[in-house]
Amino acid sequence: MSDNPIVLTIISPNELPPAEDAGFWDVLKRPIPWVSDSRHSYLSMFTAVSCKFSYADQVNGKAVWKPYPRALIDAAGCQRHAWEYLVFKNEAEAIAVGTRMGQLCYKHEIHTFWANAEDGYAGTGKYPSIPNPYANMVAFVNAFRRAAPTYTKLAYNGYSWARTSKATGSRLLHDQALIRMFDFWSPMNYATSPSTLRDWWDAKCFKYRSLQSRVPIIPTVGVGRVDASGATWGDWDDTLDLLTRSGVDGVNFFFGNGAKSQMLAGNKRHKALVKCVPELRAMWGA
Repeated sequence: MSDNPIVLTIISPNELPPAEDAGFWDVLKRPIPWVSDSRHSYLSMFTAVSCKFSYADQVNGKAVWKPYPRALIDAAGCQRHAWEYLVFKNEAEAIAVGTRMGQLCYKHEIHTFWANAEDGYAGTGKYPSIPNPYANMVAFVNAFRRAAPTYTKLAYNGYSWARTSKATGSRLLHDQALIRMFDFWSPMNYATSPSTLRDWWDAKCFKYRSLQSRVPIIPTVGVGRVDASGATWGDWDDTLDLLTRSGVDGVNFFFGNGAKSQMLAGNKRHKALVKCVPELRAMWGA
C-alpha cells in the first residue's frame, strides 16, 4: 500500500469542469451520491488540491479577485494546499512575502505550501536581475517558518537548475543546504515531447538524491494541456512509466490555464486525469 501523495495544483476553480460532462460517471464505475457541487466527486480522487490564496476570475470582462476555495477542497475530502509565484528583489521583500504567506497558512490551516520559484525569484526573463536570489530564499524560508503553523509543510517548486545561465551571471539559486530547509523537492518536469521528458527526468528529480530520505521528491508534471501553438505539454504513457519506475515519492499535477478539458476528456497524448489518477494509484499499489 502506497501513501504517495497525488496533488492537483490549480490557478482558479473555474478551470475545473462540472462532473456531469460526458463520460465521467462511466470512469468511476460506481454511483456517486448527490452533492451541491459535482466537482467534489472527482476532486476526491486527489490527496490534496493546491490553489493560490487569491485568484482573479473574469466577470463581465473585468478581473474579480476571489478568496481561497477552502469549502470546495474540504467538501472533496482533500488536504488544503496553497501555492504562490514568488517575486522578491531583496531580503527585506523576501521576509515580507514569507511572513505574509505563513500568516495565510495559519488563517486557512494549510497542510503544504508550494513555493513556486521561477523567473520572479531568479531575476530572469522579464524580471530585472537580482544580485543574490539564494540569500533571498533563505530569508523567505526563515520568515515563513516563523509565521506559519508548525504542521505546515514547505515545498520547493521551481527550476531544477542550480544556477542562472552564464549570460545572466551564473547566480546561485539552490544547493543541498538550501533544499534541506524544505520538506519536499518538486522540480518542474514539463515537456512537449516524450524524449525530452525522459532525457531530463533523472537530472531534475534526483539532483538531490542524497536528501531523499528527509526531503521527498514530488515532481510537478504537465497534464496534456495544448498551448496556443498547438504543442501538447505532457504525455501520459511516458509520465506514468517514469512515476512508477523511477522511485519518486509522489506527483504534483499542474492544471494550469487552458487545461480544463484535460480533467474529464483528455486528448491523444494524455488521458483525462480522472482516468490517470486511478491508474497511477493501482501501479503504486494504493
